[in-house]
Amino acid sequence: MNVKITLRAEEDLYEDIKRIAEDRGAPINQIMNEALKMYRDSTYLDKKSSVIPSEIKQAIRAEMELVSNRDMNKVRQILSAMAINEHVLQRVIAEELEVSHALLLQYRQEVVELLRESNRVFDLREIIE
Repeated sequence: MNVKITLRAEEDLYEDIKRIAEDRGAPINQIMNEALKMYRDSTYLDKKSSVIPSEIKQAIRAEMELVSNRDMNKVRQILSAMAINEHVLQRVIAEELEVSHALLLQYRQEVVELLRESNRVFDLREIIE
């Protein structure tokens, strides 16, 4: 059952609603009913609901895991690069700063191979602990 009401709206808001109705090929009344239903549902979820729908929870969890994995991969790459550079610097210092460019490249290759052989994967959680 429909109820007839009178509504006052700001002119620019009415023009926006009118444009939406024209774009969708729907009557303004239908657009207003949909808008009122959306507002009702939103208010209910914000004020009265104590449960987040499971679909929203799943979407949030999936997005957080994706971001977390992407960030952890970047952190692992940075930590690996830092480990390589630190090892090279330690070797240079050990050689009393008398190291040729070729020897620096050799040191770097050695530590890269060492990290590959040990299959060392850096994890930020290990560093934090």
